[in-house]
Amino acid sequence: MPVNIGNGTTITHAQLSGNVISAEPGGNTANEIDSSHLGTVGVRPGIADTIWDADDIAVTVQFDPGTKPVVGGDASAFVVTFPDLETWSCSAWLKTYSPSVRKGEMMEATFTFRRTTDWS
Repeated sequence: MPVNIGNGTTITHAQLSGNVISAEPGGNTANEIDSSHLGTVGVRPGIADTIWDADDIAVTVQFDPGTKPVVGGDASAFVVTFPDLETWSCSAWLKTYSPSVRKGEMMEATFTFRRTTDWS
């Protein structure tokens, strides 16, 4: 299995702007349904729910004070293009936007997106 470096990865979304520093695309989480009963002994049995959660996407960018993204609203295309040109795409809306300004450091902003579809 090859090891890849993230340099060259690009991310696009209508509410995202700035040079991307890091991204955590998020996966999927299946909830567990407890199927134990009064006669259960030993290991608690469980079954996977057929409804799963699409984990949030976190993106950190170099902050641009001229940018004022709109939180909420309709979901739109979110596309990650990796250095090998492999792409992941989904639909997502902007859940949170949080700028950070510290003395002697690069200004950054963190975007959190809520996925509404699975990665394709």
